[in-house]
Amino acid sequence: MPKLTPFKTRHLLTFVALLLFSGCYSSYEIASQNYKYDNNISFTIDKVKEGYSISTGSGHYYPKRGNKFVFLFVTLKNSANESQKLDFGNFYLLEPKSHTKYKAELVMLESVVNLFGQVDSEIQKNDTKKRKLVFSFPNSEKAEMFSVNDVIYNIRYAGTVTANSSGNTSSDN
Repeated sequence: MPKLTPFKTRHLLTFVALLLFSGCYSSYEIASQNYKYDNNISFTIDKVKEGYSISTGSGHYYPKRGNKFVFLFVTLKNSANESQKLDFGNFYLLEPKSHTKYKAELVMLESVVNLFGQVDSEIQKNDTKKRKLVFSFPNSEKAEMFSVNDVIYNIRYAGTVTANSSGNTSSDN
């Protein structure tokens, strides 16, 4: 049997830790559609994910009992020739039956590591910004509607790809 070097052991332990702590997420493909934040800023929803924990360098976050986290990955584009203010506090998921509003609890930079962004932000002139908006949403519901600045939109799903903690994936189009 081959002997594991410290280098190989460290990489093996890192891989096992990633599998154990990555959690279970469902990722949904979204049909491309432009939405309006205001007259100068448009955005797209690139994908939607659902999960039950958020890992950061300082620990884990969990939704309250009976809820899951819904992550909206958005790309915002400022077409104005001057910087514009953004308020991610104006983004809500809507429960489909009652239209109950669920406010974005966290704003994160879209990166490999979970980094927190600001709810009140700014986008530079002719610039693009990617963000991950995190909502706590009822387990029994699928995020189908959202509102921005009191305008209601539907989320157009194109299919789903589900990944579980063991790394197995399945697709549904």
